[in-house]
Amino acid sequence: MTTPGEYYARHSFYVDRGQHLATNYARTTVIPINTPVRVINVRGNNIAAETLGMPVTIVNVPKFTKIRTEQLFERMFSVAPVDLSGVRPEFVAAMRQGLLRLGMTKQEAIMARGYPPAHATPSLDLDRWTYWNSRVVKQAIAFENGVIVKGRGLR
Repeated sequence: MTTPGEYYARHSFYVDRGQHLATNYARTTVIPINTPVRVINVRGNNIAAETLGMPVTIVNVPKFTKIRTEQLFERMFSVAPVDLSGVRPEFVAAMRQGLLRLGMTKQEAIMARGYPPAHATPSLDLDRWTYWNSRVVKQAIAFENGVIVKGRGLR
């Protein structure tokens, strides 16, 4: 459902100069998981919103996300906060900072950083995901048994 209104961020995401590109770069200001977000409208490939006192345009880039804007909306927002009660406290802290950590599950990785761009990670069932930190810097994450075991800069 893409109805304007009050929602919560299902995962942390980054905003750079008022925009979050759904290719999911990790730059500038992090919007933590469970942050209240007021969605103003959904038009074309854009979701106009406001959070933490600032306007934000979430831009779907279908050639990278491989989903429609309505699907992006459903991935990013929920009417209730995400239940983090089963997540280790140190991972909750990392998630709120938009950071991945060794030992996180795939679901915890998504809560921390959002979804990796689908053109570089065509299936979440794969044991290697590729996130983009910027247009030129990529970060590969390796999983074993659904848990992060390797990734540049991860601890």
